[in-house]
Amino acid sequence: MTVEVVLDDAGPSGLAAILGGLIEQNLAREPSRARLLRPAVVSIAAIDAEVGITLHIERDRVAIVDGLDDAAQITITAASADLLTMTDVPLRLGLPDAFRAEGRAVLRDIASRRVLIHGMISHPRRLARLTMLLSVR
Repeated sequence: MTVEVVLDDAGPSGLAAILGGLIEQNLAREPSRARLLRPAVVSIAAIDAEVGITLHIERDRVAIVDGLDDAAQITITAASADLLTMTDVPLRLGLPDAFRAEGRAVLRDIASRRVLIHGMISHPRRLARLTMLLSVR
């Protein structure tokens, strides 16, 4: 199955370009990750850069647009460095691995609200699929 990753805006933000490239690379390197694509709307905000994007995920397409969507099932808000750290954390069942120091550090950031994830409780499977899709590991 071919998955199309589309940056919908004429001049996408750096965050949109980085995440779009990351998704494309992960799918090219490991085509089986396409199984993670299920309909979802996810907004991600980098508060220090004052930029937000929304991923519209379908089974064969990921559209990334600038701006946050109030209808997103999951919204992640964090500093840019924390967002990048989350892409490199070891995962267990799609969530940060609490048995590894890096995983515990991300979980501490979430517990201390340094990283905010709205929809984590109501959409845990969507969040797990998203983290596995974005993971560079």
